[in-house]
Amino acid sequence: MYIETWQGRTRVELRSPDATGNPYLVYALLIRAGLSGIERKLELPEEMAGNEAYLPGSRKEAAKVAAESSFVKEIVPEGILKEYLNI
Repeated sequence: MYIETWQGRTRVELRSPDATGNPYLVYALLIRAGLSGIERKLELPEEMAGNEAYLPGSRKEAAKVAAESSFVKEIVPEGILKEYLNI
């Protein structure tokens, strides 16, 4: 994620390297996450310094995180989540 502030405006750019993700699910989750942050008046985190890893390192790890996430379960219907996570 890239965050830039210029002349009092903030621009956030997401660069997603994984082309295997379902764009409808990805964008639904991104939009809901953004709206949740706005509603809860959360501040953007500091820019990452470089080698910090906040994202899962593998598909298996990502599936585990998604399966345990109450946020994901709230947005993605159970049947679709089970199909994508193979559970």
